Amino acid sequence: MLRSAPAFGAMAAVARRFGDPFMYVGFAVFGAATIAFGCSSNLILSIAALMLMGGGKMLSMVVRRTLIMVPTPDGMLGRVGAVDALFYGTSSQLGAVAAVVIGAMLAAVALWPWLIPGLRRVDRPDQIRPP
Repeated sequence: MLRSAPAFGAMAAVARRFGDPFMYVGFAVFGAATIAFGCSSNLILSIAALMLMGGGKMLSMVVRRTLIMVPTPDGMLGRVGAVDALFYGTSSQLGAVAAVVIGAMLAAVALWPWLIPGLRRVDRPDQIRPP
C-alpha cells in the first residue's frame, strides 16, 4: 500500500492549467507531505502523506519539465533532457532524514520565485522565450 500511494496521488493531481503557481504549489505540497511522512509512525497518515507527495510531485514535474524543454533549441534537446533526467533521478535519493524533517524543499519553494522572477510571470509554455 505504501509503495502504490504516490502513484495514486499523482493520478489524482493531473494539472488542468500550466502556470507557475501550480509548480510552486506542487513543490510546497511535496515538501510538506515529505516532512509529514518522515515524522509519521501511523500507517494511514503515512499513506495519505505519500499520496500527497505523489500529487505534489506530479504538479511540479509536469510544469518544470515543460518549462525546461519547450524553449530549448531542437539541437540541444537531448543534452538538456539528459541533464534534467540526471538531476531529477537523483534528487529524491540524496540527503538524510534530517533534511526531510527540516524541510529543505519548503525553503527552496520560499526562495525560488524571488531568485528567478521571470518564472513567476509564465502562464503557458508559448510565453517562454528561448535564450
